[in-house]
Formats: sequence, C-alpha cells, structure tokens
Amino acid sequence: MGKTLDIIVTHYKEPWETGKKLFDSIAIQECIDFEDVNVIIVNDGEDHDLPEWCFVDYPYQIDLMSIPKGGVSKARNAGLDDSTADWIMFCDFDDCFSSVFALYMIFCAMNEDKYDTLWASFTEETKNSAGQTVLVAHEHDYVFIHGKAHRRQFLVENNIRFNEKLTIHEDVFFNMVAQRVAKPERIASIKTPIYCWRWNPNSV
Repeated sequence: MGKTLDIIVTHYKEPWETGKKLFDSIAIQECIDFEDVNVIIVNDGEDHDLPEWCFVDYPYQIDLMSIPKGGVSKARNAGLDDSTADWIMFCDFDDCFSSVFALYMIFCAMNEDKYDTLWASFTEETKNSAGQTVLVAHEHDYVFIHGKAHRRQFLVENNIRFNEKLTIHEDVFFNMVAQRVAKPERIASIKTPIYCWRWNPNSV
C-alpha cells in the first residue's frame, strides 16, 4: 500500500476563480493514484466558505473546514490537526503545481520510507521594474513553505507547528524548526521545480 498525502490549502476571501488553477493543476497530475491524495481547505473565517459545487468534478477528495478568523498560521495548524495522511504539504490558494509530475516525484520520495521532510525547488512568478512578468528559481529555499512536504508523524512527535503569534515570517520559523530537528540523512531534495508561487497583487 502506498503512502497518502494531505494537501492543506488555506483560504481567505479569495474568489473561486483565484484558486481554480491550483485545483486544476492537481487534477492533471500523472502517474499517481488519486485515492492517495486528499485536499483540506481551511477557510480562515467562518463567513468565507467556498461553495461545494466548485469541487464536484475533481478526481481526488476535497474536505472543507472553517475556523474563526485567526490568520494563516492558525489555519495551517488547524489543517495539520485535521490531517490523517502519512504526509502533508501546504499550498497557497492562489498558487499551482508547475509540473504534471510534481506529485509523482513527491510520492517517489515518500515511499522510500527513509525521509521525514522533503524540500523541492519552486518558481516564483513576480514583476520587474517595467511591470513584466518574470520567473525566479528558488533552490534550497528556507524562507517559503512552497514545494515542501513532511511526514505528518514527524511533525506531531516533535511538536513542529506554525507560530500563531507571528504575523510575518511564519514560513521561515516553521521551515527552520523542521530543518533543525530532522536528521540530515532524513531530508530529501528535489532539484526539479514542482511548484509555482504566482504573482497576486491582492495577496499579502
């Protein structure tokens, strides 16, 4: 039996059209069994629920949950507490996977049974001084949560969570704790970019 993966996605006020690309990019993943993939959407604020009709045609399970407004760290922790999968990863609602083999590469590392945390390269979509879209490659990045996956029991056993008191740099805190606690030989690396942090002028 293969490992299972929960993809935790936080949502706050964004319209469905903003997040559709993420869910579409999961649906077109190749060489995986969608029975092993579950998406947990955490609405950060009980009055910002997404309608369930948005998700009826996807080949993987999607669970919706809402919490009182508390910020992205609280929402991610709520998703982590709700997760039952072997592995978890965190995605932003307005991003997407950049390769149809992204989850395949993650599952290959997961199923080797010798890693606790996985760090993959990702691409940042941003704007230059002329307002043109440019892509910036991130390798061995410790700042952003993007492109990373973790064995859930590793996080639970070591009480690795997002610091809900932080309003900035919450990703850095989480990443550095996970990297510090994990033994070097139990950290996997994927050099191929698998994720795209998409430019969103309305995002913090």
